[in-house]
Amino acid sequence: PGRRNLLLWLFDDETDWSGRGPEWEATARANLMDFRTEFARHPDDPSYQRLVNELTRSSEVLRTWWAEHAVQAPEPVRKRIRHATLGPLDLLQSQSALAHNPSLRLRILVPADDRTRRILASFHSE
Repeated sequence: PGRRNLLLWLFDDETDWSGRGPEWEATARANLMDFRTEFARHPDDPSYQRLVNELTRSSEVLRTWWAEHAVQAPEPVRKRIRHATLGPLDLLQSQSALAHNPSLRLRILVPADDRTRRILASFHSE
């Protein structure tokens, strides 16, 4: 339970990410930039610093990217996810902050094209 964090999973140097491809890098970079944006909003929160310390100790990739100081506004982005059964899915992701708790975000993924829409519709109807 103490390790339920997407960044810990993405930047785990113990996991074999060979062949992860450009989708993995785009996803990992986008999530790191989102986190860096949040990190800047909480400069006095020790839990953020502990996470950064753990990530930079355990991942050379993260250390390199963290040093770039890149941030990202939560704008709609196009993503390709390789689903084990359905194959590649092209999706649009948007993100909203919740008014009653702005530190929480809601991410919504919707089909980005007709092919993905058909695949998901046929899967849902099974």
